[in-house]
Amino acid sequence: MGEASIKVLIVDDAESTRETIKDVLIEKGYEVLTADGGDEALRILSMSDCDIVLLDLVMPEMDGIEVLGKIKAKHKRTEVIIITEYADVDAVIKAINSGAFACIQKPISFRLLEHYLEEIAAKRKLIESEEKYRTLFESLPDAILLMTDTIIDCNAETCRFFGYEREDIIGHSFLEFAPPTQSDEKLSKEVAWERIDAAFSGIPQYFEWRIMRKDGVLIETEISLKALTLGGKQVLQAVLRDITRRKQVENALKHRAEFERLIALVSRHIISLPPDELDIGINYVLEQIGEFSGVDRSYLFIFSEDMRAANNTHEWCSEGIEPQIERLQGIPLEDYTWWMDRLNRDEVIYIPSVDDLPPDAGSEKAILQSQSIKSLIVVPLVYGKSLIGFLGFDSVRRAKIWETEDITLLNIVGETIVNALKRKEAADALKQQTRNAQFYLDLMVHDITNFNQVILGYIDLLNTVDELDAKKRRQYVNIIRSELGKIISLIDNVKILSRLEEERGKLSSINLVEVIKNVIEGIRIDDWTGDKRVDIKFELSDDRVAYHCMADDLVNSIFTNLIDNAIKHAPSKDVKIHIELEKDDGIIRTYITDWGVGIPDQQKKEIFQRYMRVDEGIQGSGIGLSLVCELVRSYNGKVWVEDRIEGDYTQGAKFVVELPAAEGAEE
Repeated sequence: MGEASIKVLIVDDAESTRETIKDVLIEKGYEVLTADGGDEALRILSMSDCDIVLLDLVMPEMDGIEVLGKIKAKHKRTEVIIITEYADVDAVIKAINSGAFACIQKPISFRLLEHYLEEIAAKRKLIESEEKYRTLFESLPDAILLMTDTIIDCNAETCRFFGYEREDIIGHSFLEFAPPTQSDEKLSKEVAWERIDAAFSGIPQYFEWRIMRKDGVLIETEISLKALTLGGKQVLQAVLRDITRRKQVENALKHRAEFERLIALVSRHIISLPPDELDIGINYVLEQIGEFSGVDRSYLFIFSEDMRAANNTHEWCSEGIEPQIERLQGIPLEDYTWWMDRLNRDEVIYIPSVDDLPPDAGSEKAILQSQSIKSLIVVPLVYGKSLIGFLGFDSVRRAKIWETEDITLLNIVGETIVNALKRKEAADALKQQTRNAQFYLDLMVHDITNFNQVILGYIDLLNTVDELDAKKRRQYVNIIRSELGKIISLIDNVKILSRLEEERGKLSSINLVEVIKNVIEGIRIDDWTGDKRVDIKFELSDDRVAYHCMADDLVNSIFTNLIDNAIKHAPSKDVKIHIELEKDDGIIRTYITDWGVGIPDQQKKEIFQRYMRVDEGIQGSGIGLSLVCELVRSYNGKVWVEDRIEGDYTQGAKFVVELPAAEGAEE
C-alpha cells in the first residue's frame, strides 16, 4: 500500500500512459502529479518538491537522460525511476550511472513499480531517521560517543570536551582519554571494563568518571552508558556530562564544613587549656590547620612592647621542611614597612606569588625568598585596637590559592589565639601579683619582726637598767633608730616594687647629676649607721657634658639603694664611697665604688636576683639590689658589679649602671 505522504511526478509524452499510472497510484494512496515533457517536469519540481519521479526515457523535446541529469543537479533527494519501452541495455546503464534508482520496461509491471516505490519509501524513512539522529547527536550539549572495543563515532561536543579532533578520537580506546586512576584511587582500566561489561549485558550504567583532556586538564564527568543496536550490531552509547563545576562547588562546601568543624575543635581546645599549657595548645592548632590546609609551615609572631621587633614564638613545619624559628628572632620591623603598613590597617596579607611582589616590598621579597616561600597568607593579631603580632601560613613546595571563606576562618583562629594569649597574660600577671603580695607579706612579717625584736630588746634595756651610762644609752638609742630606719626603708622599697608591677608612666629626660646630688643630700646617715662616718665623693668625667637619660621619678631609688648598700656593708665606722659619671656613644655610665667587704665572684650575678641576700650575716632586707636591677632594665639599661681592685674582691666593690642617654640633651 502506498503512503499519502509520498508525492510522485509522472513524466511521459503519452497521455494515456500518464493517466493510467496516475489512476493506479492514486488508488494505492500516493499523491500524484503529471507532466507531458521534461520542461514541464522541471517547472513543476521548481514549485513543488516530489519524492519520486517516473521518467520516460524517450521524449520528443528533451530525452529522459537529460532530464534526469537536471533533476539530480537541483533535487538530490528526489529518486528517479526510468520508464522505457526499449530494452536498450546501454541506455539503462547510462541512466543508472546518472543517478536513476531503477528502470522499468513498458508495458509497466505495477507489482514491480509498487515494490520500487515501497523500497524508496523505506529508504527515505531510514534517511530521515538517520538525519534526525545525527541532528540530535550533534546538537546535544553533552559529549556523545558510540563504541565497541574502540570508539566508532562521536559528536562535535566530544571533540571540544576531549580537546582532540574527530579523527584523533575515532578508532581509539575509551581508556586512552582517562588518567591511570579515578578520583576514588581505583584503576581506570578496572572501573571501565566492569562498567562496559555490565552495559553490554543489558544493565544501563550511571557513574562518575574523570577524563584527561589533550592539554592534561582533568575533567570530572557523569556518564550514562547503555547498549544499542545499530545496523544489526550491538554498540555502547556513552553520554558524558561535565560536572567539574558542580564537583568544585560540592568540594568547596565539603571543605568549608570540614574547616569550620576543625576551627570549632581547635578553638574549644585552646580555650579549655590552662595557661601553663597554652604554648603546647598553640603548636597543636598550627599543626592541625597547617596539615588540613596543605601548607608547609605555619607560625606565630609576637611584636615587642615597643613595636620595634618581631619574634617567632611558635612554629609547625611539615615533613622535609626546614624550621625557621631560631633565625627569626628580633626581626626589626622598621625594615618591613610594606608589610607593617598592611598589618597596621588590619589587612590580611595574601601573596599568591612571592615573585610578583611590588618593588616597594623588596625587603619582604628577599626574606621570603630566603626561606624558599612561593606563596603565603598572614593574618594580623589584634587585641582591642592594638596590633600584637601575626599568624602566618607558608607554601614552600608549590603555590597555594586561598578562598575568601578560608581567610575569614583564619581570622577567627587569630582572634582565638589572641584571646588565649591575653588570658594567659592576665593569669600570669595575677599569679605574679599573688606571689609578690605573698612575698611582700612574708618578707615584711619576717624582717619587721626581726627589727622589732631588736627594738623591743633595747627599749627593754633602757627601761629596766637604771645605771646605764650616757655612752651605753646613746649606743642603744642609735641601734633602735637604725632598726626603725631599716623598717622605713623596707616599706619604701616594697612600695616601689609594687609600682613596678603596675602601669608605668612615660619615660622623659632626667638629669642624672641632679638626681645623684639629691640622693647624696637625702641620705639619712644617722638613722642608718649610728656613729658611722661616711665620706661620699662625686665626680664627672667631663663637666661640659649633659648627663641626661630616659627615666622617670623612680630613678633616684637606683642610687639610693646602691649608696645605702655600700654604707650597710662597710666593715668599719669610716665609710668611703666614690661616684663617677661618664658618657660614651649614647650611653651614660655611673660607677659607685666602695671599700667594703666586697662580693665573691660566685655571688656577683646572684645578688641581682629578686630578693637574694649577699650574706645572711649582713643585716638588710635583700630587696635593694633586685629593685635596682628591675628599675635599670625598665629603662633599657644594664647593671653589674666588679671588684674595686681586679682579682681581689675583698678590697671592695664597684657597681656599674649603664643607661641610654636622652637624645637632644644640650651639652
